[in-house]
Amino acid sequence: MNEETMIELTKDAVQTVAEHKEAFYQSAEFWVGAVFVVVVGLLVPSAIKLIKKLTNDRISRIKEELHEAENLKLDAQKLYAEYEKKFIIIGHQNAITYRDIFKLIKENKLWLGFGFKGNAGHFISKYQDYAAARNHKEGMVRVSGVNWFTNLEISKRHEKLILYKKYIPEEYPKYDNYDAINVDKTADIPCDYNGIMGVPITFLDKYNPEQFEIIGSMASTTVDTISKGYPFINGERKYARILIRKRGK
Repeated sequence: MNEETMIELTKDAVQTVAEHKEAFYQSAEFWVGAVFVVVVGLLVPSAIKLIKKLTNDRISRIKEELHEAENLKLDAQKLYAEYEKKFIIIGHQNAITYRDIFKLIKENKLWLGFGFKGNAGHFISKYQDYAAARNHKEGMVRVSGVNWFTNLEISKRHEKLILYKKYIPEEYPKYDNYDAINVDKTADIPCDYNGIMGVPITFLDKYNPEQFEIIGSMASTTVDTISKGYPFINGERKYARILIRKRGK
């Protein structure tokens, strides 16, 4: 590029700038864009807060409805048992540890029926199923850890649990706060121990009242004739336990 051409291009650039007399801040398009950015900047945080609030409110309503439904179910179980009516009710396995329900189980007025495949059931619901498991069904929610609660006689309730493990003190430590040994699995209940044992709540699925006696539970902070507080071993709290003892020798 020669010197004359460079001079001409420079002149053209200067003339273009001179002809554009309006500064950028005097442009209507600039201020429209600026206002848009400011409005969006103000509204987006508020919108996010509103969405979070609506989501939290919905979660709270769902929890309240579930809590109310659980209370109604528990009340129904107690009433049916008290009036000696035959019933079968679906409930979560954690209900086993509720004081009023556990008392009925201990007194052989209530027990577990046959379980659900995969320990989960599908129920018709208006809520979306967010369960991580793949087994989803349209118009239903999948709930894990559910059981049948009943006072109807079933054959499995009288099936004897086969015990084969021998008692070795090192494998069955005692609780710090109650005179009983800890058993981590129902299958590991020792065949030659006649004292009190703490077993997982899932033991009730194999419970035979002719083979075992239920002494109490260790599933809360309460300490009384039924509940013995949470189970501790060497200062470490363990999962909820049901206290049992073998019948006979």
